[in-house]
Amino acid sequence: MNADKTDKGIHLRSSAFICGLILSAMPVIAADGLNSLSDDALLDELARRNQTALLERAFEINKTPEATRNGIRAIAALSRLRADAGKLTDQERRTTVANVCAGINTILPTLGDPKRVAEQADALIAAGVLRDVNTLEYWGPSVSAQAQLRPVVETVIKLLEKADTLAQERAGALAEKANPNVPSEMKRVEEMEQLGLVAQQSKALAGYYLALSYDPSDANRAKVAGESIAYLEGFDVDGNPARENLKLALGKLHATRGEFDKARADLDFVIASTPGEGTSADPRQQKLRQFEARYFRAVVEVQAKQPVAARAKYDELLAWQAANPAEDPAIATANALLDYRIAAIEPGQSERATTLLIELLARRPDLEVPIMAQLRSGIAQGAAVTSLAPLQLRSLVIDAQEQVVRGQQDAQFKPDPNIVARGFDAASELVTRRGEPGVDDGVAGDAQFLSGAFLEVLDRKSEAAGRYLDFAEANRANVDAAKAALSNAQRLFAQLGGLKSDDEAVTKLYDRILPLSLGEPFHQKELAYDWAFRLQQLDRPDDAAKWYAQVAKTDARYGASRYYLMVALSQSMDQLPAASPQRAAASKQIQSLADEVRADAGPSPTDARKRQRLARTSLLAASIARTEQDDPRRALSLLHNFGPSIDGLADADELLGEAMFTRVQSNMQLGDTDAAVKELVQLLDRSAGARGAQVVFNMLSKLERDFGQAQANGDRQKMAQLQSNRSALTPYLVRWAEKNPNADVRKFTYSYRVYDAETQRMAATFLDEPTAQKARRDESLKLFEALDSEDGRKQYAASRDPAAPAKLAYDPQVALGLARIRYDAENWPAARDAYARLLADRALGTAIATVREAGQEMQTDNDAYWEATLRLIDAKVKAGDDVEPLKVLLREQTIRWGDRVGGQQWAALAKELREKLIADFAPPVTTPSSSPSAQ
Repeated sequence: MNADKTDKGIHLRSSAFICGLILSAMPVIAADGLNSLSDDALLDELARRNQTALLERAFEINKTPEATRNGIRAIAALSRLRADAGKLTDQERRTTVANVCAGINTILPTLGDPKRVAEQADALIAAGVLRDVNTLEYWGPSVSAQAQLRPVVETVIKLLEKADTLAQERAGALAEKANPNVPSEMKRVEEMEQLGLVAQQSKALAGYYLALSYDPSDANRAKVAGESIAYLEGFDVDGNPARENLKLALGKLHATRGEFDKARADLDFVIASTPGEGTSADPRQQKLRQFEARYFRAVVEVQAKQPVAARAKYDELLAWQAANPAEDPAIATANALLDYRIAAIEPGQSERATTLLIELLARRPDLEVPIMAQLRSGIAQGAAVTSLAPLQLRSLVIDAQEQVVRGQQDAQFKPDPNIVARGFDAASELVTRRGEPGVDDGVAGDAQFLSGAFLEVLDRKSEAAGRYLDFAEANRANVDAAKAALSNAQRLFAQLGGLKSDDEAVTKLYDRILPLSLGEPFHQKELAYDWAFRLQQLDRPDDAAKWYAQVAKTDARYGASRYYLMVALSQSMDQLPAASPQRAAASKQIQSLADEVRADAGPSPTDARKRQRLARTSLLAASIARTEQDDPRRALSLLHNFGPSIDGLADADELLGEAMFTRVQSNMQLGDTDAAVKELVQLLDRSAGARGAQVVFNMLSKLERDFGQAQANGDRQKMAQLQSNRSALTPYLVRWAEKNPNADVRKFTYSYRVYDAETQRMAATFLDEPTAQKARRDESLKLFEALDSEDGRKQYAASRDPAAPAKLAYDPQVALGLARIRYDAENWPAARDAYARLLADRALGTAIATVREAGQEMQTDNDAYWEATLRLIDAKVKAGDDVEPLKVLLREQTIRWGDRVGGQQWAALAKELREKLIADFAPPVTTPSSSPSAQ
């Protein structure tokens, strides 16, 4: 049934900021009325009364479907939302409203009481609509506010349509049964008709809310507003007691469609109305209505881009307010906003407009979000962030922050990458301006933290982790925030693959995260082992030892930490002066740790890791006994029956090579060369050809590393002893391989010849008599030339693994030996050419080499590379070559490697060449990273 619009009128109410609907009052249910309700009505009433416990119990008793439960819970949430609106943050309110809408849409088809449905619509308008409508009316279009408002209004409209349909159906049913002569029955029919009419009117007003949720350029805005206007204009008649309210609503609706002349006429009608017949007689309502009409009359001119007319209407508003003082403090804020909006369209007033917003923010910090939105609207799309004021930058940051927060709270929402990227640029700019006016530590710190969040949303995770670490390092005093930032960085590091990642940027994160996590105020001591292990990989044994010492006994890796601490101390000890108290103390501590490792491993460990550590502990203890304690017999005892103890281990050949080296050296130290040779032959006879050659290679590699260390320390006595031991073994190895009946052994004869040739070359350097030295060097030269002959190269090719790619036609070790001999003989042109060929062919690798030390891969200086590079420069100088290119090369090496140029072994030659060629060049004072990425 349709009521006569002229008779019934339209029931509206006016407030300082919004026209809203007055619904008819809901009847009160008697105290004992719950017992008489149907199951559905009971659930609905319990939800309305917010009786959560009783409601859940009723769900169980009635076996209510889960979808229906969620819908009814939404009604309960709506009741709580309305009651607790003032206690919630804006974001909490929005999240609750979104959940309420989802629940109501689920149960909408099952709702049957038009009064309750209308009540729910009214509650949702109050809790989820009016605030955003208020923002859009007074502040102008906002993409975020419009996006949040639209789904809520759409739910409201569905509720009102449902209320109208139910009311009309119930009115029809009552009318069929009602006795026209019984006033009470006819009154019930009229109440239902009136309820339906009110629902229709409310829907028309909700159309205004929906229109506001669309951008002015969106055709839906004009379409929705037009539908509401078409309905409401039917009530625009003389005699309607609510006509002023109606005209106010129509004026706003026409303005949303861009029909500014019609909007002006409607609002002017309200302004010109006077109290009396046909108008609302409530003085307070009249005053509020006058304020709105006059205020939005100026807004219409703003929307029409008529600054002169807008300013005139603003002045009229102020004059009226002076004559009609308002008690509401919000009026002053509304006036400031209107002044700003007019200034924003007035020629040459953009700076004043921004100033007005800044002044308003100082008075009303609670309005930061909408003020920032207005500041953003005044920023040209392509404006560089460097040209923006701090508040404008903050407005861009807040815009991006809203995108991130919504994305975190709503899985369906996808943050706009353009807004987030713009916010990141603004946040980065604020960080660079820390300490400048408008950018205190708090603002800069927030921007620094948020820049990490923005990068994370933009899927630039390694950069995001870096920004979080920047914040944690710079804001340690803000403990909670610093911990949150560090946690975020650690989470992103794990997401990026951690140490399994081959991305250099991820590795660098690890090297920042660990020391930061261990320091103030984080104290994550459980990471002490990880950082110590990493330091050891970076060839920083002193630092590694400090952190291994801090691993807690409760840590599952405590046993492993004792082993690696022992290794780190051994590595550090190599840098200590011989016979120093520090070196003696380190030796003692190593022996003590060795006992701990043995105790942890047990008498007969089966775990491969523990077996390996136990084997390496024996090797280290034996080496300390021989070299530091001058006790070769103890070294031999510690390595007795060593071979069987390592059977089956993946690195058995390497371990055996080191053990053989120590045993052979111990026998040599005891003056028993025959025993050393005999032990070596017995070992080789027990091994297959390839395995035996590998064991010997490992042994001689260990000897060469020790020799290099002794050379770096200037310990000529030790160098001579090591070389003497080596030269006594290698000739025998050649003869043994040549005549061996085992073909697998014979094919490694070439490798043993290379060892022997290099051994004889080194032996020459320790002969003091010039004639004997030259004779030994010539002997070595003949050996190398034979290896570098056509036949020698064939032997080299045959000795290589067929599966390995053939990078060079010649043996780099032979070429290096020839270069060394020519350099030692001061044949500078020949030495220059030999070293140049090796470097041009990249035969010696790069400045950093990866080696295994005590079963652990480490990066260390590549002595062969530095020898070739620096001796090439030296040979060129002595051969009389142009030195200018050499200066350039030396500067490049110094810039790239800093104080690592030459490594330990060739640092003295590097210094000599710098002083000779580039004495006026100041080298960097820092040491570059020794990670593989630095190569």
